[in-house]
Amino acid sequence: MPTKLKVVIGIYAASLCLDGYMLTLDSSATRTWIRMAVGVLVIALLLRGSEGMRSVVRGFAVIGVILGLVVVVQGAMVATPVLAVGVGTVVANAFTFWALGQQDVQVWMATRGLARIP
Repeated sequence: MPTKLKVVIGIYAASLCLDGYMLTLDSSATRTWIRMAVGVLVIALLLRGSEGMRSVVRGFAVIGVILGLVVVVQGAMVATPVLAVGVGTVVANAFTFWALGQQDVQVWMATRGLARIP
């Protein structure tokens, strides 16, 4: 497995850990449960080598970069913690988009996905 893909999986795993922490504060948070379920599904399908999931994650990474830039602009006017969250969002999503577009990741995922076909 390429190191870049391991980092992307790590980003999603860290997000799951933060969502788990949020559940300790409010266990009735339906959106957090949904985010966790989707996160687990994304990780599982990326590990299986799903080309479709790679494309979907890249698409959502673009949306994440755009929304992160909006938060950066707003955070620059409001407060430093908001700015830091925005910058972190932009960096994580930009890395995810870049990593999943790299040739070694694409080859690994294609090989992994084709290994399941009888």
